[in-house]
Amino acid sequence: MAQPVMLNAFGFKIPGIQDVLKDPLVHGYIADTLNRVLGHLGIPPSSSGQVVDLCLSNVERYQEIAEYECRTHQLLADAGVTREIPKKLTGRARQVIKANTVKHA
Repeated sequence: MAQPVMLNAFGFKIPGIQDVLKDPLVHGYIADTLNRVLGHLGIPPSSSGQVVDLCLSNVERYQEIAEYECRTHQLLADAGVTREIPKKLTGRARQVIKANTVKHA
């Protein structure tokens, strides 16, 4: 089943992720960004490249966006990414609270 055509407020088509990632510059930027995020989450470079490749190759094969999201979420869970996100968010929250406490002291 094809994705419905989405229009913005000006009536222009909003391209889907499959269309957007056909641009090699966008594809490269997304891949680089995902690699950096995975590195920040503690995923070693030896496996982050494979995770990124699988996430981006899943884009080419889905019929429904929900299918892509489910497959990619499972892939990220299998790689340990989803387990690391809450840890990093907690650390970030502590930094923000600490920074605000120091400013107001």
